[in-house]
Amino acid sequence: MKRIIYQLDTYSSVKEKEDWHSEPLWQQAMLKTSVPTVEKYANKIGVNYKLFQILENNSGNYDWQFAIKKKLLLFKYFAESEFDEMLYLDLDILVRDYTPSIFEIDEFKNGGFVSKQCIEKWSKEHSKRLKKNMNVDANVFYNGGVTLYDKQSAIKIANLIPEEKEFYGNKYDWLDNDETFLGYVLSLLDIRQSRIDHRWNYYHGTEKPFPENFPYFVHYSGPKGKEKLCKMIEPNDN
Repeated sequence: MKRIIYQLDTYSSVKEKEDWHSEPLWQQAMLKTSVPTVEKYANKIGVNYKLFQILENNSGNYDWQFAIKKKLLLFKYFAESEFDEMLYLDLDILVRDYTPSIFEIDEFKNGGFVSKQCIEKWSKEHSKRLKKNMNVDANVFYNGGVTLYDKQSAIKIANLIPEEKEFYGNKYDWLDNDETFLGYVLSLLDIRQSRIDHRWNYYHGTEKPFPENFPYFVHYSGPKGKEKLCKMIEPNDN
């Protein structure tokens, strides 16, 4: 069984700040704090690791839609790869040292797609957006920061993701997050879907404080999370 962890550096094409997503200092903080913990984790559990960088966007500005579509296109990349199972982690996720192998959890023993389900508030927003723009009804959505899936599931998903030229065209200019589109795709497919608890995708600062040795993947999402990562860097480490 060949396994790999993917991450996508959505900041790598940024030359100047455009909005809060593209703060260069945040990229530096993630590359120095959270990303090394993922590499260490991959070595610990004996799987491969690959960090993708976005180099195609040469405009000099940060394009959030470009970045999240690139993230979805990783399904196609994995479907054509030599690997059997894949874990995707956002760049702002820090892995705790005691974390066991997520590939061995019960929810993934029979393969399929595994992630943390979005809370009701965001699921309703995703559902409204899909209905308005694609006239599609879907009610189950997952946070794209931590996704685990096998090759068979990835191939099915990849077949419903448009090719790059079409995906970046006007038809999908409404798409501003990966969770909406992923929910749409999963609603059309016969794929075994399992939910993981929040230990595997713990939102730092928005969920209840955790006891020691409780969360596995700590997700420093949003501006406050990134600022927390910045504080982990030594004052003169820049």
